[in-house]
Amino acid sequence: MILAKKKEIIISIILFSFFFILFSSPIINASDIKIAVLAVREGNVNWYGWNEDEIIDGITEKITNKLVDKKGISVIERSQIEQLMNEQNLGISGRIDSSTAGEIGEILGVNYLLTSSVTQMQVEESSGISVGPLSVSSLKAIVNITGRIIDTNTAEIIDSYEGKSEKKESSLSINELHGISFGSKAFSESVLGKSIDEAVELFVNSIDSAELNKSRDSLEGVKVIKIMGNKLIINSGSSDEIDKGQ
Repeated sequence: MILAKKKEIIISIILFSFFFILFSSPIINASDIKIAVLAVREGNVNWYGWNEDEIIDGITEKITNKLVDKKGISVIERSQIEQLMNEQNLGISGRIDSSTAGEIGEILGVNYLLTSSVTQMQVEESSGISVGPLSVSSLKAIVNITGRIIDTNTAEIIDSYEGKSEKKESSLSINELHGISFGSKAFSESVLGKSIDEAVELFVNSIDSAELNKSRDSLEGVKVIKIMGNKLIINSGSSDEIDKGQ
């Protein structure tokens, strides 16, 4: 009797876990564009005083989360991408060519890779507001994020995107801002945090899933099989009556 009761409890737990995972997981439409968001790279930015790794990782996370919310797009889990990049020794150079793009696309089952860089992150003090003996400092923050969508079959750059934000307001001093964690509420409410959020929003909003769908359909079956100098040797499939290698 006790054994039967335990068995019933175990079965109930398994069923509960199954349905919890099933209904809590995002629904992936078969027609969705599948994208792998590669880690954001730092451009020609002066990182003195800033926690570079924390900010870069935070921006990558924000781009990923915003992209997940876009209709018609499915995003691959970041941990899978990072594991693959480390295994393929791409973490240092981050270089994507036809070979690596195809390999990443095949292993992860994605149509496109999204690469991006922080090309500008500038914070400077501007003239403050003085009221009698009191003065309030003012900061100006400029953040620019640029990126490209790369087709995993052909390594072709399908489109490029940009999100730029400039904000100015009375805020913490630059020195105070340097010591605040990226994930904190204080950073999020700072002029730099708001500028990063707006730049990410503009960047992701410029990615059009409908246009990517058109590109995917037009390149269906096309695959780079060899690079000779500045020429790409592709296999466009038998439907075009073109032999492999032409």
